[in-house]
Parts: sequence; structure tokens; C-alpha cells
Amino acid sequence: MSLHNLTPAKGSVKKEKRIARGQGSGYGGTSTRGHKGAKSRSGYKTKIGFEGGQMPLQRRVPKFGFKNINRVEYKAVNIASLEMLATEKGITEFTVDTFMENGLTSSNDLVKVLGRGELKSKITVSAHGFSKAAIAAIEAQGTHVVAEDGELETPLINGADCAYVIFDEKQTALCAIEEAYNQGDITWKKPVSCHLYPVRVKDYSEFSAVNYNHWHICDDACTLGKELQVPVYKFVKEALVRKFGIHWYQELEKVAGSIS
Repeated sequence: MSLHNLTPAKGSVKKEKRIARGQGSGYGGTSTRGHKGAKSRSGYKTKIGFEGGQMPLQRRVPKFGFKNINRVEYKAVNIASLEMLATEKGITEFTVDTFMENGLTSSNDLVKVLGRGELKSKITVSAHGFSKAAIAAIEAQGTHVVAEDGELETPLINGADCAYVIFDEKQTALCAIEEAYNQGDITWKKPVSCHLYPVRVKDYSEFSAVNYNHWHICDDACTLGKELQVPVYKFVKEALVRKFGIHWYQELEKVAGSIS
């Protein structure tokens, strides 16, 4: 065997189909397109669902209801499930991570706690959005509570989340009162104690102590503040001015500048 007598395997090479060569080609005189119609013309483009001009199927069938594109889907978790985990595993604090770790939800779920079942254990639950528990807390304690120092405060759900906390599409916690004020729905601001958070003010007989109350839920905000080089007293400037006045805050800036 030599290079000059090598041949392809039988059937591996086929004769090219030559169209538009008239009747003698054996493929007809219409270039395999048939007679007339849009498909025989140049520029034809297939359209999904097109049925030659008659009413297409997707327009013939009846339609029912609609799909709300703004609908927020929640993953329901009943208190019966929480009671079972609290009893069997001794869990007292439930967060979104706790639900995922125990197979109740997935990473992208928004969690809503429902009231089916009986809860006997003392637990703390953190979930998304306003729940019936939040409404119950507001109805039971009123729209606000009065602290020991006489300041107005918002009620808490089981001593944990504020009853007025809401979450946006990025799952960032927001204050419903502040959002309503910013949008012009109400004319009054949230209590100054909430406005100052995470700063807490303790009044004594001769002075008032302004302290930073460190909570783990503020860790992300603290990290961002360090990256942006924004100290806490600048972050809560509006609240401090509201509480103590602009002259007090200006003195605070001078002292902070001399220390740094």
C-alpha cells in the first residue's frame, strides 16, 4: 500500500447535494423549497408559535388569573417544628442559619414562622418580614413601651427582634417607621432611643453617659464602617444632634479630633 493508492472507506464520502440546477439535477426546479409560500422566499425567519396566519394556540386557549411579579414567596416553618428541635436538640435561639442547618429551609428561602402546633419551650426566633408574632407584640405592648429612664422604646418580639423591623430584597434589615417617615407616609420620627442605636445613653445625677453597645448583629456594619473609615459618632450624628443639640455634637467632634 502506498500513498498514491489510498482511498476513503466505502460510504464515508458522499456526493455533494447541488441544488438550484434545474430539473436535470434530480432535485426539482425549486431548489428543494417547494412551490409558493413564505418558506420558499428569501428572508424567511421561523417564528415560534406561528401557524401560517391563523390564530395561534397560545392565543386560542382561555386564560385564568395572573402571576404577580412582585410576589414574595416565604418558606413556612411551624412552631411545632421549633418545639421539636428545642426539645430534642436543646436549641433556644433560632435564626435563618439555624433553619438551614436543621434542614427546614434552603439558603435562598425567606422564612416565615406560622402558628400551627404548641410551643412550650422558651426560645428566641429571628425570621423575615412582619409575622403574626410581631402584630401580637404590638397589640399586647402597644405601639411603644416606656423604658426605666422614661424614654419611649419600640416593643420587641420575645425579647429579640424589634416589632417594626422589615427586610428589603437584599435581606437588609430596615426600620419600618423610618422608611414610612422617609417616604412621607408619617410626620413623626422613630423614638430617639432607636435612632441612637447602637449607642445607649445612661442618665446619672450629674451627667449623661453615652456608650457604644456592641451586638454581634452589628458586626457587618462595623466591618463596613472600618473600611469606609466612618466612626460610630459620625454614623449616628443626626440622632446625637436630635438628643443633645448641634453645639454638643460640635464639641464632641473637637474632642474626637484631638484624640485621633
